[in-house]
Amino acid sequence: MTDQELKDLVASLAVSQAKTDAQMAKTDAKIEKIAKMVGGISNNQGDITEEYFINSLKDKLTLGE
Repeated sequence: MTDQELKDLVASLAVSQAKTDAQMAKTDAKIEKIAKMVGGISNNQGDITEEYFINSLKDKLTLGE
């Protein structure tokens, strides 16, 4: 392999790496957005469950009877 071929190869690898870095940044942003959505769903389910049990204990302070 000549010096020029080696230089061309390294240059093409640098370009490919830059493209990969840009794609990874987009992927990271999408994953972060999904994580926030899933976290919001979990919090919402917790709120609903808490409200259900609070309401079920209004008349009688026991569970399962």
